[in-house]
Amino acid sequence: MDNFRFGPNPAEDARIAAEEGERLAAEVRRVDPKDFEICQCDRLRKSCPKHAAEWQAEHGSAPTAGADVATLERVLAKLRETRCGAADLLTVETMLAETRAAAQPSDPAHPHLIGGEFQSDKYPTCPRGKVPLSTKDATAQDLLWEYAQRHRTIDAQFSDDLEAALEAKGFEAAIGAFPTTRDAALLEVGPLGGDEWVGSGSDSPHEWRLERALENALRRVRSGQRFATELDTTQRQHASLREQYDELVKAFEQCCSAANIPASNDQEERLHAWILEVSAGGEKLLEDADTARKERDEANRKLELDKETFRAASDELDAERRAREEAVALADRYVDAIAKESYEMGLVATMTPEQRVRAMRVTANLLKTDRDEQKARAEKAEADLALAKEDAKREYFNAWCRCGARSMPGEGECHACWMRRPAGAPRPGSDLRLDLAKAIANRPNDTQLTHLLTEVKAALFELEKRAELKVGAKAPTAPPAQLPAWLSHMAIVRAPLDIPADVFRSWCASEATSEQRATAWLLAEFELARRAIERLEAKR
Repeated sequence: MDNFRFGPNPAEDARIAAEEGERLAAEVRRVDPKDFEICQCDRLRKSCPKHAAEWQAEHGSAPTAGADVATLERVLAKLRETRCGAADLLTVETMLAETRAAAQPSDPAHPHLIGGEFQSDKYPTCPRGKVPLSTKDATAQDLLWEYAQRHRTIDAQFSDDLEAALEAKGFEAAIGAFPTTRDAALLEVGPLGGDEWVGSGSDSPHEWRLERALENALRRVRSGQRFATELDTTQRQHASLREQYDELVKAFEQCCSAANIPASNDQEERLHAWILEVSAGGEKLLEDADTARKERDEANRKLELDKETFRAASDELDAERRAREEAVALADRYVDAIAKESYEMGLVATMTPEQRVRAMRVTANLLKTDRDEQKARAEKAEADLALAKEDAKREYFNAWCRCGARSMPGEGECHACWMRRPAGAPRPGSDLRLDLAKAIANRPNDTQLTHLLTEVKAALFELEKRAELKVGAKAPTAPPAQLPAWLSHMAIVRAPLDIPADVFRSWCASEATSEQRATAWLLAEFELARRAIERLEAKR
């Protein structure tokens, strides 16, 4: 009973099919093909009660080559149905090819055919073994054969039907039997000429022309359908107008005969006026039809808009549903964790289903509120940082000195005031590092301030790399104890920012290297960061 199972067993079926295929292949290899002929009863003819006598009468002598080919084809089909191995199929296919080659000798007029079979490794595709497509004799029928062969990988049944129709009825009849746009496209291809054919493949001119012909045929079919619809509508309108005209003529004649009024020019003019009136009525009908068509198009457009709105609403509902499911799943995990802790603490017996539901709802609400608040804080911090950067850049390049002139970028004063400043006087502005240290101490978890501090440190580090100023390197004219601490990004909260103006001037005058530009840039960056922090403090 351990091996008993319900339902089909694919492994057992495959094994049985493989054994059946091996048995058939073994019989093919060791028995003469005539001894393995299959009758309509799906049995060997020589052992079938109904066909044994017929088989003995036919095979009193050696079987013919044609019978060998037919027999091997049936055997090959039977082997494929039983899903035998690839080696057995290859053996039978090889026997079939050799038999065909012996039955159909090569045609000297077509050296690309050997034994009636096409040699694809030597010549381009030649449908039906007639003419290579590289010559000028390839006709539309040959191209249709080629199309059927190429289309076999997509629709094998269609290719088989098309080949059968071509072989039985000819090219024109086959096109009539397959009146689809896919087959009608072949009518436009025509014969190929010269060296236009470069070999098989999707990039060949033949395949390209087939695709182009297919597109053109589809376009013409669609335009023809529209023209046929419009023509049908016009014909119906014309017939309706003709009927109205005939009725008016009959009514006019009846009126004239009843009143004994002979025909005159006046009556003809009246009739002509009636005809014009009828024509005007027909034009009015056409205008009404045009108006109705426009209203229908407008209604369709509104319907499409409604569909888009409904689709968007459905997407929003799906998103809300997914978010709800995620929240519930997360709450379940939290509640499970609570239950686990309660179990470890010995309180699992005190939890009721109502308490579990309550805990799940509370946990989900807390998680959602916390997530929304974090997202709002992050968005506000990013927006404030972007505004601070823009304002700092604008003030950095558009600052004014206290004397009324435009100041140097990042200096807070013009060049004249900068040159007139007494030796040792502090530069305008406060100590940035002390401000940073105070701000960090007051708000240790401020994301915006942390971003700003990180940017300042990164700028200092990049400056040291470019200027190649390291702690302990060759000291410039400035005091060696001040310059490394001032330029070191790790000492941003340990050393003061400003240095005496005379030291800065003498150092810039003596060191005419990249350090001069780097130092000026560093001062500007510090001033920019200081002003940004001041604006943030003012906004808060």
